[in-house]
Amino acid sequence: MTGPDLAMLPEENAGHKAAWVFDRHPDCAVIGADTVIMFENEIIGKPRDSDDAFAILSRLSGHRHQVLTGVAVIGPGIKKSFTVTSDIVFKPYDQTVIRQYLRQVHVLDKAGAYAIQEHGDMLIERIDGDRNNVIGLPLAAVLKVLKENGLIV
Repeated sequence: MTGPDLAMLPEENAGHKAAWVFDRHPDCAVIGADTVIMFENEIIGKPRDSDDAFAILSRLSGHRHQVLTGVAVIGPGIKKSFTVTSDIVFKPYDQTVIRQYLRQVHVLDKAGAYAIQEHGDMLIERIDGDRNNVIGLPLAAVLKVLKENGLIV
């Protein structure tokens, strides 16, 4: 998958997830989220196998990529969605580091074949943006939308 319009994919997916739950619970406010890794205008998904994980981490070595999290909030009287982007800069590392990382972290269920909260210091030089966005959910942005719409105080 490539192309600049792919940046909208996580927000669209989040909207579908939230709408599916809201349809079944129309009296509740629902938050849906979806996160992707974007590198060189390509979405990097979860690796197919350990060889694919190795290839993904090899590509990312020494480069910057983006973590995009789309969020949708749907409830009675509210339908909002947004995307939060964080930039990740990976250290330059070699195949030895990749093998070590793959021995320590189960990556087959992780977009981009890594998780910053699991030995991320082996790979990551720095995060420019919301760290919570990279780990899972951009909490500050979600709380802002919830407050602005009277869903929390």
